[in-house]
Amino acid sequence: VTLPVAAAAGLIYRMGRLFELDRPYRAGLALSCVIATGLISYATVLNAHAPAAVLVLCAAACLIHVARAPQTQHSAAWLATAGFCGALAGAIDLPATIFFLFFIPAIFSFRWTMSRKWAGLIIYVIGMVPPLMLHAYLTLLAGLVGRLVGLDAEVE
Repeated sequence: VTLPVAAAAGLIYRMGRLFELDRPYRAGLALSCVIATGLISYATVLNAHAPAAVLVLCAAACLIHVARAPQTQHSAAWLATAGFCGALAGAIDLPATIFFLFFIPAIFSFRWTMSRKWAGLIIYVIGMVPPLMLHAYLTLLAGLVGRLVGLDAEVE
């Protein structure tokens, strides 16, 4: 559980380069964000909030990278990765679902033509499919196993 929080601090440190901050200020920004958002307290408890929060942050970082990249040759991979991370966050922790839905309008804010924006949305949704399919498969498998074992029986 502590590894995603450390990854969040690393991502914030890396994203601090967008503001052209010196290294000590980037480290301070990363530390203050992890402490102020409460991620540091979630790093000591076994729950799904910290990994889901980091995956939402990863999806946001991928979208920011696409928006700021001068070349668009790797945009499809970054958009698919953003969709993958956002959907995986929603599969891990259900309240995180709202974030990967709110990232959809961000794609339409890019300085692209309308056809590229729609293509970007399709690639983003394609990236969302594998985690959602895995989640659906595991949910159906758990229900099937529960019925076979008799855990689904009604209490009399």
